[in-house]
Formats: sequence, structure tokens, C-alpha cells
Amino acid sequence: MVASADMNHINKLLDRVDDLVNEPGLRDLRITFEEFKSFADLRQRLPPLSMAIFSYGKVNGFLTKQDLKRAAYYVCEVDLSDRVVDIIFHVFNTNRDGHLSSEEFLRALQR
Repeated sequence: MVASADMNHINKLLDRVDDLVNEPGLRDLRITFEEFKSFADLRQRLPPLSMAIFSYGKVNGFLTKQDLKRAAYYVCEVDLSDRVVDIIFHVFNTNRDGHLSSEEFLRALQR
């Protein structure tokens, strides 16, 4: 997932990947090739996803897991599993505030 990210953010994202082992709910989490492929497909549809995320996102600028899943499915026809969404929310929360903002997520993916 991190391999497709903007190189300006790669170090922060890799730090977050390293932190996965310290998270009890995420340390043993594995995704299948199909789940990885669904994220890659989503990455290829970034412009419509960006619009959807800003439309579905809550007024405070933070995404919920449901917002992301809904945008991916209805706009990009990509069905993200709960496991993939959990990893996305951990890895792309680069400021470690416990929330994933629309800007954090999209900025990390844009090249």
C-alpha cells in the first residue's frame, strides 16, 4: 500500500507500517492478494475518489471508515474489506492523532 504513495511522505508512512506490530488489533492482521489488488484498483481511481471523500466526509474534515468504504464502493466500484480499511486508517494517519483526515489520506496517495 505504501509503495504507491507520494515519495515525499514515504518515511512517515513506513514508520506507521513499522508501528503495526505495536497495535494489538493490527499486529496479526494479514490481507489477501485480492484485498491488496482492491486497494491498488482504488489508487488508480484517485480523482473520483477524492471528490467522493470530500463529499462523504464529515463536516469536521475527518473520514470515518464507513465514509471511505462507501466512497470506494459507490464511486469507484471497489469493495474494501474491513481489514484493508483498518490498515489504511492506521498507516495513513501520519500525525498519529487517532483520526484520518481527508487531506492526510489523499495527500499521501497523490504523486
